Amino acid sequence: MPSPIPLAQGAIRRLQLRRGASLVCRHGCLWLSQNGEDIVLQAGQRHRAANGEQLLVEALADSSYHLQPATGIVRSLLLRCWRRLQPQTAYIPKETSQ
Repeated sequence: MPSPIPLAQGAIRRLQLRRGASLVCRHGCLWLSQNGEDIVLQAGQRHRAANGEQLLVEALADSSYHLQPATGIVRSLLLRCWRRLQPQTAYIPKETSQ
């Protein structure tokens, strides 16, 4: 698990999240603002970026958080590339005599 990043009550931080990445509130309470939308996270809750997002994060109490990379997206891209490299095979059914 990534190391927690502390944020004192009232402190504000601007973050850029890539698509699929998550901000996880480890303890305390965080207020997120993204394109005019307000989100409040409490300990154990997360916000996952649907697209690349710029967030404004404020600690409503002494808090900590960590950023989690978009591992699912990387895995799906690797699988897609791997499938493209596999030899193409066709299924040819056996003829049956009656």
